[in-house]
Amino acid sequence: MNKSTKKIVALLSVTTFGSLCATTEFRSPLSVHDGYGHGYMHYPLDPIGDRGWHIDLWGAGYTRCSSEAFIDDCDGDSNTTKTKTLSALWFGKDSFKGEEAFASGMLTASGNPWLSFATLRPRFMYTEMGVVLGADFEKRFKDDKWRIGLRASLPIKKIEVAKSSFGNCAEEPEEGLKNVVVYQEENIRAASVIDNDGNGGSAGVGTTQEPGDVGDGTNRFNVQTAYAYRLDFLSSLQNTDGRPLVIYDDGTGVTRIAGIQVSRPTGADEVTEVPILLARRNDGKLPRIGLNSNAAGNPVVITGANPAAALPTDVNGNAIPLGSAEVKPSSAQTDPRYEVFLLHNLGNNTTELAANGQNGAEATILNSTFYDLNLGGQANRPDAGNQDRLRFVSATDYAGGLATDRAEQAKLFVTPRAGCGNIDRNARAIQNVVDNILEGLERSGNNSATAFFEDCNILLCQGEHVFGAGDLDIDFFVGPWRDTWYMNMLLGARFPTGKEHKDPGRVLFQPTGNNDHFELKLAVEGGWRPTDWFALKADASYSHAFKHKEKKAAAFTGATVKNIGPAVDADVSWGYFTGHFDLNFFHPDNPNLGFNIGYELWAKRDDNVKFCAETAVDCLGKTNTLDKCILEKNTNSMSHKVRGEVFHRHNFSEFYVGASHIFAGRQVMKETEWHIGMVINF
Repeated sequence: MNKSTKKIVALLSVTTFGSLCATTEFRSPLSVHDGYGHGYMHYPLDPIGDRGWHIDLWGAGYTRCSSEAFIDDCDGDSNTTKTKTLSALWFGKDSFKGEEAFASGMLTASGNPWLSFATLRPRFMYTEMGVVLGADFEKRFKDDKWRIGLRASLPIKKIEVAKSSFGNCAEEPEEGLKNVVVYQEENIRAASVIDNDGNGGSAGVGTTQEPGDVGDGTNRFNVQTAYAYRLDFLSSLQNTDGRPLVIYDDGTGVTRIAGIQVSRPTGADEVTEVPILLARRNDGKLPRIGLNSNAAGNPVVITGANPAAALPTDVNGNAIPLGSAEVKPSSAQTDPRYEVFLLHNLGNNTTELAANGQNGAEATILNSTFYDLNLGGQANRPDAGNQDRLRFVSATDYAGGLATDRAEQAKLFVTPRAGCGNIDRNARAIQNVVDNILEGLERSGNNSATAFFEDCNILLCQGEHVFGAGDLDIDFFVGPWRDTWYMNMLLGARFPTGKEHKDPGRVLFQPTGNNDHFELKLAVEGGWRPTDWFALKADASYSHAFKHKEKKAAAFTGATVKNIGPAVDADVSWGYFTGHFDLNFFHPDNPNLGFNIGYELWAKRDDNVKFCAETAVDCLGKTNTLDKCILEKNTNSMSHKVRGEVFHRHNFSEFYVGASHIFAGRQVMKETEWHIGMVINF
């Protein structure tokens, strides 16, 4: 293997991947900007003075953040306390492959293998801080028993969405070649055979001269390159003529890799008729590979029916167990918890791979650093567990099963068949073709899915810092006011004064308001204070964001992730309910000092999306139909929030400090918010 190939095998994916900008609104209402709460949560204190007009000016600073979301995986209509990363809220999946953003959710010979095999794991954090400025104007009439007024508030926000510094930071944002390809060069002597049939056989060196043999005249050594390829990686490659590298059915029921038949003919007796075998790892982690060798570095092949009697011995004649420090692959495994050795395969004891690729025992990890797939039969494999060596079989319908299942492909690893220390010549030919393809990809700069999307003006790794005014709220209210209770009816409007998201290719950009939607609201609020030290307060509202044309990421029919695609126009609208219930407690000797605890329910209906065109051109230059249901799915958000506040009024000034936290919900961020504010009475 040349230096160029080694270089790209060692290539690391260093891109940061993240996004936030759901189809419409997924953030719960700000506690200091709910439109009819004066900027605070608690029961309103008695007005100062007996003037007919009252004016309050107020302001509050706040901050909120989130790195997780409450996601309902079942029917999308149930609340949960289980969380996933924010990517599950935005893309519809916690992790995914780039091809899932295209029509049918799967690509064949796209020219960019990373789209098909590289798992993307976006991990990012949402942070927001700002101030909300407001004014309340109130007029009393009918002997101060009725009130009418107007309230206005405007937030100024700073929003940042960037790579998360919390959570599972050990996960890479995108898989690279090092996750799916491994090579191991070995200098090996031709196989020494330990005869344990009881006839006193002897061990000797091989007699066949192989290309690359070196030696001292007595012992010859072959320079062999072993490999393991994850099957979904091979299935994403294409030959120079544009055909897929892996053909699961060539029209005659034969499976081929690089044009070479790799499926055993139906009914054939010898496994040696196929150049490669497969091993299963259900976690998809790339194994380490090596040759089964003894302490001297010589390969060991055990024959006969009594493998325990054939174990290598130390200088004192004691048997050395396979898997011990003295008997190990030449490149020793240092941490067996995460990787396993797939050794070259000998013998005929193999399992036929099912059409859906879901059979075969997993190559589980043992307590030692040694894992043997190199012995003849199941009974002749000491300490080898119950893993299977799998093989393709002709006339099996892989094209209708395994060929379309990336998840199962990612659990299977292709390894060369070997015998007596020599790798099958056709297995070597497959490696040569793969090497040439990888070198071509390296020369073209085609080395990640994120780079591909950048060429399509979809910036998956560009952080965004947004600063500006949010949407302006204006509410009119009227209602009775008594010594122990009050009630107001409200008609409100939210005007689109915030920054709009005009380019869905900037996937981290977050609008500061409703993304240019006008919103209308009906609400009722009221309270009851039966004693000087206790009061109840509640309110409820329904808001509707009217239809507005937005720039959205195209959602193609059959795609299984959303919000990754070229920009298209779509009309979007939605509605939501907000309700609060608060318990307020006052100091018995100071009615202007107290605290409250409360609950907020926010429930948003499914989005209503209508694309302005039926088709769009994807990032591969193909025209495909659009499906609005992909953007509408799981947008019926709900949050359950606990909140609280401490307040105190002194003369004509009132101060308050509060916090809130979403503890359950669905399709909503798990937010924590803090605020501090002040009211000045005139």
